Amino acid sequence: MKKLSEIVAVHEFKHVHSDFVVAFGDEHDRVVEIIYTGNSGGLFESGYYCADSIIKPNVSISSMVGCPVSCQFCELGRARFGGLLTPEEMYEQVLWTLSQAHKFTDVNVPSKVSMGKSGEPLLNPNLLAGLERISELGVSFRIPTSFPRGGLAERVFEEVAQFARRYSKPVQLNISLISTSERYRKETTRIGADFSTIRKGIEKWMTVNPPPKGRKPNVALIIANDTPVDPNQLLGMLPPELVNVCFRPYVETSNGKNSGLSLLSEGKLLEFKGRFEECGYSVNIAHVSTPVERKFSLSSNSTLERYRKQTSSGKI
Repeated sequence: MKKLSEIVAVHEFKHVHSDFVVAFGDEHDRVVEIIYTGNSGGLFESGYYCADSIIKPNVSISSMVGCPVSCQFCELGRARFGGLLTPEEMYEQVLWTLSQAHKFTDVNVPSKVSMGKSGEPLLNPNLLAGLERISELGVSFRIPTSFPRGGLAERVFEEVAQFARRYSKPVQLNISLISTSERYRKETTRIGADFSTIRKGIEKWMTVNPPPKGRKPNVALIIANDTPVDPNQLLGMLPPELVNVCFRPYVETSNGKNSGLSLLSEGKLLEFKGRFEECGYSVNIAHVSTPVERKFSLSSNSTLERYRKQTSSGKI
């Protein structure tokens, strides 16, 4: 198999185009973010994240232009949904991102591709074909999802579970639970499923992908200062034997500020971690933002929002 740097060097890009690449940090904590247009129109972004604190470099790409979910904490929460990205647009985002990261680091180091930028992956019927195309690069995957309700999401979820079963590399399911309170989750994400539906999905995932190859899904808590966080609210429906817990402190966005969210108070993260561990949960804080992400407020689509403001004002 060719090295990723060799594949990137000879690829002729036909499906995505970019006039904006920005790099942050240094060799110990590096972020590269890119804004694209695709053949179908509209703006979306990708990013490359590599730091001493990150086990495996992360290439994060978009599955949509905009997003229909309207999460309060996300920069796209009030943005209009602009359409689905094609498998080739997803694939070329990975290659373009690696081509830019190659200026700063060795992209032949095994990396993970996350569908964590613009859009809700489970609402794109092109997702399976996109994963299959990207899998030709030999990467592992992370599938973050708000776990929306409805038949389309159920069908795409089943396709991804089957893909994970037959793919040789790890595929990590990461559900944005947001809070341990179902009421708060319902208020925060417009079309997210309830905990009972999420449990059924997790049980299906583990049936299709049993251990030791299959990985226990993560449920991610996107924690702002006033987010309800209580492990006892989860124990009955999403117990430790079904899920791992990962914390993602809210990174300030303009949409989050407009929704009244504020940054998590210092010290609360370790307090929450201890409470969940006392209840038997395995807690992962690997998704906590790096210093560079916090310094420049690099939440998903924040660079896209800045790009829109700069181009509309003629300052770029």
